[in-house]
Amino acid sequence: MSSSVLTPAASGSRPAWCGRRIPGRLYLTEPDYWKFQAKAERPHEWKCGLGLFDESGAELGEVRPVSGYDDDGNPAMPTFEHNELLDTLLDLVRPFLGEPRRYGKLSQGMAVRVARSRGGRLRYPDVLLYPVPPRFEPHPRGMRLVLENPTVLVEILSDSTADEDLTAKLGDYASIPSVTDYLIVAQDEPAILHYTRPAGSAPEDGWHVTRHAGLEESVTLTEPAATLTLAEIYARVLSA
Repeated sequence: MSSSVLTPAASGSRPAWCGRRIPGRLYLTEPDYWKFQAKAERPHEWKCGLGLFDESGAELGEVRPVSGYDDDGNPAMPTFEHNELLDTLLDLVRPFLGEPRRYGKLSQGMAVRVARSRGGRLRYPDVLLYPVPPRFEPHPRGMRLVLENPTVLVEILSDSTADEDLTAKLGDYASIPSVTDYLIVAQDEPAILHYTRPAGSAPEDGWHVTRHAGLEESVTLTEPAATLTLAEIYARVLSA
């Protein structure tokens, strides 16, 4: 296990291998994005704050699949390992949600909004935990589409999403005041990057990061209070 403090400047830096350009990108206003997403088979992020606007002056955001793109520019498909890790994490946190239930768990289909200071983009974490009752952004038809008070966010690392998970999302998730824990879970080895901070921290305070590697390691969450071993998290993947 190794530990360090990651400042906002470091969390926003991009390694040399970042920045693939993908042809045929789609840009929509937020109302049009929601119409598009309602008909889509998979969740798509809305990445705004790009300085792009339509003829009426409405802001345009890039619409991109949550799974990212493969090397040919097509939407990437989740792997067996990704799906098993996701299901395992959801199963492992269930005993820590409380009885009566004090926390809830969701996966992939629920959006969180990044602070307006970072563009107000919409992200879809692989796993998120939240206190009960959940809070949602107001919606003209009362639909609960964007969760406002997540405490734990998890991304399962893949080649198609590594650039975003390891760089931009650090700052994006730090801009959500309720978030105390951000986990980046490797698929190909028992290794987890665990970013933590006190509840209510300001985005500029940065994260404290600990790298857990090896089946004997464990991860301890703040809200809900839970300890998960890497042996448990990777049991299904390693036994398959």
